[in-house]
Order: sequence, then C-alpha cells, then structure tokens
Amino acid sequence: MHAAFAHISPQHLDSVARSNVITPNERLAREYTAAFDTAQIARGTQAWPTLQCQSLANFWLTQHEALRRSGAITTQILSPHQINLRFQQAAPRGFQHQCQDVIQAWLLTRRYSIDLAHPLLQTARSTYFSDWCRSAAPSPESHLIVAEDLPLQLAKHMDEIAQNLNQSIVLVDVEHLSPAERDFFSLLNRTRENSVNLLQQ
Repeated sequence: MHAAFAHISPQHLDSVARSNVITPNERLAREYTAAFDTAQIARGTQAWPTLQCQSLANFWLTQHEALRRSGAITTQILSPHQINLRFQQAAPRGFQHQCQDVIQAWLLTRRYSIDLAHPLLQTARSTYFSDWCRSAAPSPESHLIVAEDLPLQLAKHMDEIAQNLNQSIVLVDVEHLSPAERDFFSLLNRTRENSVNLLQQ
C-alpha cells in the first residue's frame, strides 16, 4: 500500500495528537496511525505519544466494556457464531440456506431501530422474516445484545462516558452514521461542549 493512502496535514497534526481519532474501519485506523507517525517524523519531532486511533466499531466495543467494568451495565454482546447458531436453530423448515441473508437484514433492523412489527414487515411475503427474527432474537430480560444495539444503549450512560473520555473525538472520513450513532455524538458534543469534530480527508 502506498504511503499516500492516509495523510495528515501539518495544520491538523497537533489537534489530532490531542484527540481520540475514530475511523470508519480497521484498515483506515492502521493507516492513519502510520500517517500520524510519518507526519511527526517529517516535522522533526523526536518523540511523541502513540495516537489514540480506532475504528468506529471498536469505539462502541471499548465504551461498552468500560461500562461493564464499572458495573454500570451488565449486557453481553452476542458473537457472530452465537447469532448464527440462534438463527439456524430458529430457521423455518426449508429456509436454513437463507440464514446469513436473514441475519444481515436483522442486524440492519437493529442498527436502524426498525420495529419488526412495522406494517411493511407484516406482508405475506415478509412475515416469515419477522417471525424468524423474533424467534431467534434474545429477549430483553436476557441482557444479551448485538453490536448494532450499542449506540442506543451507550447514549443512556452519556454522563459516565463523557467523564471517562479525557480527549476530544475526531471522526475521520466517517461518511455515514446511523440515526442512533448521530444522536450519540450529538449528545456527547452537548455534554462535553465542542468535543466532537469531523475531519474529511
């Protein structure tokens, strides 16, 4: 991969160094960290702290784990294997081959807070989907969630999260956020004034 894949301009270097950088994916997180080191070397810096940089998915997981350690929440995140097993076991006869497609669609309903009881999901053609999801989904009493639930859940603990975050947040090239993700960062920005910034490369 060529060195220009990620680049940090000199005018952003100091603010980035003081921030928790969040990227859309793991690949960009690695490349942005390397670009940060390259920019520091180019400026002649002799030593610098490691850039706090992670993907958006890892940010949610990190915040969830911090709340679990503090005892603020007790939820556990289902692994992809556990999700697959639940959907395989709940699959209607003859539909097991559609399991992965149904899981991906169900995870989208979780990410975008789409109610399985919505009238558009109650047609004869899609009833099997909503019924399958209801059978496979964990009950609220189980304290089992999926990663797509995290932004909505974490927003309920904003005061603690804001207190634990000792750096501002820079969203680098994050072009799309779900409504729950947008709400989370908007609330964080209000709780800690001007603490969330968007940087497009």
